[in-house]
Amino acid sequence: EGLGFVDGILSAGECRETVLELIDSAALTVHLLAYTYDLEDVTAALVRARRRGVPVEMLVDRKYAATSASTRPALAQLAAHGALVRSLTGRSLREAYSRARPSGFGGPRGALHAKAVWSGDRLVAGSCNWTTSSQANHELVVATRLNATGLRRVE
Repeated sequence: EGLGFVDGILSAGECRETVLELIDSAALTVHLLAYTYDLEDVTAALVRARRRGVPVEMLVDRKYAATSASTRPALAQLAAHGALVRSLTGRSLREAYSRARPSGFGGPRGALHAKAVWSGDRLVAGSCNWTTSSQANHELVVATRLNATGLRRVE
């Protein structure tokens, strides 16, 4: 049964176009997870979704969002239009390193490093950050249609 089926393997540019189409056709909700973010056209599409009454939730990496001059205005714009914008961190690095190296490594927390958008039964996830600079990278992104089991996994 698995989690669904693969619609396509996408480059960074194809990913951007697919995500724009996904957001513009969303009727129920849109969820976006981002490590880095600055795409104005994606922000505009998310604002259009909010204007249609579609709930939008955006989760971004806390450290990156706090330090990126290009991310803060986009997040503020989304929040001003009623999107739920939250910043997250990963677990403590101490946990991860204590298993790998019992000598212990103290220090900062991990990152929200996921890059995904989903709405309804469609999930687009992969290595592509939601930034202008990522459009020049070699990226691997998978577009999927989720079945009931897949939907339970992402909710």
